Amino acid sequence: MAGCPPVLSLRQQIEIGATLGPRIFTTGPVLEGKAALTADLAPTSAGAALVAAGPSQAQAFFLETGDGAAAEVEREKAESYDAVKVNTLLPATAFEAVVRTAREVGLPVYGHVPRSVGLSGALSAGMRSIEHLTGYIEQRTLRSGIHHSLCRIHGWRNTRMLRSYALWRRPRAPLQSGTARRS
Repeated sequence: MAGCPPVLSLRQQIEIGATLGPRIFTTGPVLEGKAALTADLAPTSAGAALVAAGPSQAQAFFLETGDGAAAEVEREKAESYDAVKVNTLLPATAFEAVVRTAREVGLPVYGHVPRSVGLSGALSAGMRSIEHLTGYIEQRTLRSGIHHSLCRIHGWRNTRMLRSYALWRRPRAPLQSGTARRS
């Protein structure tokens, strides 16, 4: 869900019938904090790997403050992205500017819960989708029904939770010969 100009180009080719493909909904590049560029982060996080393709295919845009956030959200709207995606290390001031500008231009905000605002801050700001349960794990709110209870109590609506981490499941013991187990 980290879009870039080639994804928009493919979407256009599909829409005009020049190529066969599904209907594409995409965010703009991930909006991330500049801290993601430091060498001490895991290689799977944002960072240098996301910008290695060059500016025309960059999958991340790095912010420290809210100054560049509004302009980036407006650019993404002008380029016809469907949503804005935020990431874990986005500073609170940048997150607030992203959410405010996205609301003004009519784009939903998806992504990871920025550590700087936490789960309640992300939900209160109106994030429409929270990816990979980020924020829930840290807040220990993964138990059944907690998400919906939080939403009811605080009046949060239309927030989706994408459960894509399989590593939180307990490993199963190997089956013994002659036994069967339901999944």
